[in-house]
Amino acid sequence: MVTAGHVIAMTLQWMDLFGSFFMFGFFYYQKQVKKRCKFEVLYTTGVGSITDLLKLIIVGYVPAVFTILENGNKVYWSRWFSWLCTCPVLLIHLSNLPGKEIFNVRRMMKMLIGYQLTTCCGITASMIDTDFKYFFICLAWFFCTFGIFRYAKDIFLEAIATMPLRAKSHLYRMAFVFFHSWIGFGIFFVLSPEGAGLIHKDISKAAWAYCDIMSKTVYAWHGWYLRWYILRKPGKPEEFVAVEGATEDDSNNDVHTLLIEKENTFSLFFKDILVQHHCTVVIVKTASEALAKIKETAKGFEIIFVNHEMAKDSDYSIMKEIRSV
Repeated sequence: MVTAGHVIAMTLQWMDLFGSFFMFGFFYYQKQVKKRCKFEVLYTTGVGSITDLLKLIIVGYVPAVFTILENGNKVYWSRWFSWLCTCPVLLIHLSNLPGKEIFNVRRMMKMLIGYQLTTCCGITASMIDTDFKYFFICLAWFFCTFGIFRYAKDIFLEAIATMPLRAKSHLYRMAFVFFHSWIGFGIFFVLSPEGAGLIHKDISKAAWAYCDIMSKTVYAWHGWYLRWYILRKPGKPEEFVAVEGATEDDSNNDVHTLLIEKENTFSLFFKDILVQHHCTVVIVKTASEALAKIKETAKGFEIIFVNHEMAKDSDYSIMKEIRSV
């Protein structure tokens, strides 16, 4: 007998599938035609479409679901497979929320490790039926709270504080979409037959489909719109909107620093570290750009870094030119 819960669950799962396909097509068009799309949202919706389709067409069969021989517990591997394929890339996107070329690599790695530990604990909890199940559930919540949510909160707060004023309401919506969908995954896992068994499997499927829609499709669209239509100038996607009241040469930071590197191999990461230590950082690629920047900057630069290979190729003449300014 087909229940209302089953119909709702299937409806939301098909909505998740078609939503992912539609957004993948939209993002692919934006990338190929308008050059306004990055890797993360294209990957998430594209791979999400494939995993959503697999969850529907191989439901009830191995490896979509398999049964633990020792205790009869069912493990819905297709769901874990989908999360493992898409969630790490969503966290990478969140780590690089403003869409600029720098981000906190260490924080991103901590979030990815937190997700790995959360997922491993969740899968383990779904496989066992002893009291250790609740130990692993608690452990999963611990890693998710302190390995993902703690850093996600910091990212949103930093973005709200540093981005243009018109981005703030959009960031609040993004934060709501992220936190309520990710927390929803955890809550409904605890209540599901794989957890405490307090709700029917159709209810948990419907809830997870809703959380999938919000965490992938809706979040991806918000992230794309923030990056290309809020943070960048209309008609000039290569230029970012300036933060209200801030200019390149007029800041409250303590140390004015110039980085000179042709390929930007290390300077982008180095810039992130310097900014966190209250530095105003400017990156240039050539000696002539560096000299021009030094001359036009009223306050000058207290620290200047030059890539060693670049300095060596010029027989260290670049150092002499800088000193002569």
